[in-house]
Amino acid sequence: MRDCQILSKKIVWVGGLLCIISTLLWAQPFAGGSGEPNDPYQIATAEQLVAMGEDPNGWDLHYQLVNDIDLSTYVFDRAVIATTLLDTESLGFSGKFDGQGYAIHHLNIRASERQYCGLFGCLYLGGEIANLEVNDVTIISYSASVGGLVGINHGTISNSSCAGCINGSRRIGGLVGVNSNTGSIQSCISECQVRGVTYVGGLVGYNNGDITACSSESQVKGEWSVGGLVGNHFRFGSLS
Repeated sequence: MRDCQILSKKIVWVGGLLCIISTLLWAQPFAGGSGEPNDPYQIATAEQLVAMGEDPNGWDLHYQLVNDIDLSTYVFDRAVIATTLLDTESLGFSGKFDGQGYAIHHLNIRASERQYCGLFGCLYLGGEIANLEVNDVTIISYSASVGGLVGINHGTISNSSCAGCINGSRRIGGLVGVNSNTGSIQSCISECQVRGVTYVGGLVGYNNGDITACSSESQVKGEWSVGGLVGNHFRFGSLS
């Protein structure tokens, strides 16, 4: 496991400027597909991934990776997909994202307050993430509900993993910040350095849902409600 370091890179996510760029990118075709369940959009480049994340109109569609994605030229100031302010979970991703065993490398986020933060800010009801690796992620956020893959999960995450450095304040997890009472996490792995203040877990910071056949080899540091797998496990959640 590598040591966490603060990286110095050009900030490319700059408000309206990137919105204009991303809108142009969205107008271009993906590598294939139509976004339907039996014909998902195919994502082959970092530009296509960023464009997909920028358009809320596409957050209920179906996607699959067809290549590894390298995000090393980007530094984001929010979640890449389904950027969602706290308490507005209905704006989350409710489609399906199948990594097909491919990986997203070098995700780097420096987030402000009041945002769910991760590759996905919020996975909403009905949303699914499967077969995805997120490697060499670095997230530094002063917000709550921060995870390497998902900030807050109301959907289903399966056969996925995260490795890197996750830093936040409350409800901080290597894979997921908060797993809600409708959330399900199955057969997932976290190998992160996780740092926070309260509700800090190697896999999940705060769990009120179902976690099945998951593991954590994370290093975890916090002040209150800290755990190698889960920081705080609410009584209605399940671990198996």
